[in-house]
Amino acid sequence: MINIAKRAIELPTMMEGMEKRTSVGVSAFLKNDKNQFLFLNRSAQSSWGKGQWQLPEGKMEWGEAPEQTIQREVLEETCCTARELGFIGFQTVNIQARGKDFHVLRLLFKGTIAGEIRLSSEHEDFAWWALKEALKQDLTVGLKEFISQNLEKIQHS
Repeated sequence: MINIAKRAIELPTMMEGMEKRTSVGVSAFLKNDKNQFLFLNRSAQSSWGKGQWQLPEGKMEWGEAPEQTIQREVLEETCCTARELGFIGFQTVNIQARGKDFHVLRLLFKGTIAGEIRLSSEHEDFAWWALKEALKQDLTVGLKEFISQNLEKIQHS
């Protein structure tokens, strides 16, 4: 079943009496002119990943293309514009949020960013890190693995 009420692609299933959902998320490695990437620190009030660092990202809404999703999310989260986006890979991760289990197909892009960063209430801070420095941080689920497995591709694609 597609949950249109939330305008998101979430397919609920029942397994062992517990509701599980499948969702599509889109993330972006946004690079500055110093070859550093933008990471956002999740708010202590977040429904998942409290205090962890993540890329600009979000859930794909009904009818959106992945590029539209990341454009919308970057604007909502940073008041900036994502540019020169190119697809670099995907991964699946499991996240617990709002009392539900989510199996997320995460589509990852790389690009640049334009504008002055002003954070939304979803995040408490931001940082620009080289990927090797980012690997030393407390990153959201699956992100360290994706960076480690795709380091050259992210830096040089």
